[in-house]
Amino acid sequence: MYEIIEYNNEYEKTWDDFVENTSINGTFLQERRFLNYHPQGRFQDASLMVFYKGKLEAVIPACKQQNAEKKIFNSHAGSTYGGIVISRYLYKADKVLGLINEVEQYISKQKYTSILYKPTMNLLCNPKGDLLSYCLGYCGYKEYKELNIYVNYANYNPDILSNLSKMKQRIIKKCEKTGVVVKEFDSKEEIKIFHDILTQNLKKYNKTPVHTVEELIDLKKNRLTKEIRFLGAYLDGKMIAGTMIFEFHKYKCAHTQYLAADPEYNKLSPMSYIYYKTAEFYYYCHFEKLSWGISTEDNGTKINMGLTTNKEEYGSEYNLVTIYEKEL
Repeated sequence: MYEIIEYNNEYEKTWDDFVENTSINGTFLQERRFLNYHPQGRFQDASLMVFYKGKLEAVIPACKQQNAEKKIFNSHAGSTYGGIVISRYLYKADKVLGLINEVEQYISKQKYTSILYKPTMNLLCNPKGDLLSYCLGYCGYKEYKELNIYVNYANYNPDILSNLSKMKQRIIKKCEKTGVVVKEFDSKEEIKIFHDILTQNLKKYNKTPVHTVEELIDLKKNRLTKEIRFLGAYLDGKMIAGTMIFEFHKYKCAHTQYLAADPEYNKLSPMSYIYYKTAEFYYYCHFEKLSWGISTEDNGTKINMGLTTNKEEYGSEYNLVTIYEKEL
C-alpha cells in the first residue's frame, strides 16, 4: 500500500511543492531549495519519499551518519527540523502508525542501526503534530524534550513595552535615550558585518556560526529571498547588534535563527533592544507567533537558565520540541 523510494534530484520540484502546498507540518527548512545549500560531501543524503495509492503523501528529509559501530538514519543533520513531513490525507491514526512501521522496516533493511527523528515543532504545524508524536512514542521511540520559548501575540498587550519585565523596560529606555535605532539590512557588506559580530559573540562559548558568511549571503540573495530577514541595531551609524530571522509565512510564525551583539557594547545591552524591536516588528506585521528558539542543551538534558530567564522577560510562553530515537 505504501511505496517508499529514495529521493533524487529529478524530484526536487515535486518534493518542494509537496512540502509547501500539501503537507501539514512542512517548512522551507525541509525543502530542497534550503537543504541543497549544503556543499556536496557535507552530508550523505538518505531522504525518502512515501507514496500512498500512487500519490506522494509524505517525505522524510534525512542523511546517513556512520562511524565504526553505528549507521544512523538522521533526519536531517543539515536542518533544524526533519522528521516525517506528512499530508493531511494521511494524518489519521491508523495511517500514521502504518506509515511509521513501514518506513522503519524499509530503513532496517538498509542495515541502519538506529533512527533519529526531529519533527517540526507544533508552532509550525497545522493541525498540531500531536498525533505523529503519540504514534512515534507508541511505536517505541525514545523521547527527548527541548524547551522552546516564544511570543504568542494572541496574549500580547498592544503596548509592546508593557509586556517586558521592569528591568528590560529600563534597558530599552536607556538604549533609546542613547540613540540606538533598529532597521532592516540586506546588503552583502552588512551581512558580513553581522557575521563578524556573531562570530565574536560565539567565541566565548568556543563555537562558530553554523553558516559561513558566504552561505548566509547565498540563502538571503538566492534561495530564501522572502523567508529571511535581517534587523540590526545601530549607534552613530555603526551596527552593534543584529538578528537573522526565518519567516514561516504559511504558519504566521517568525523565528530568530541568530541573535548577537558586539561585546564592546555589553554595558548598553543592545541585544535586549533587538529582542524588543523584533517583537514589535512582527506584531505590526500581523504574525501570530515569534519563536526565540530553544534554551536547553544536550537533547534537553540541560537547561540554560540564564538564556531561559532572558527570553522569559519578553512576555514569552513555552513550547516543547521533541526528538525521537530508536535502536533497530
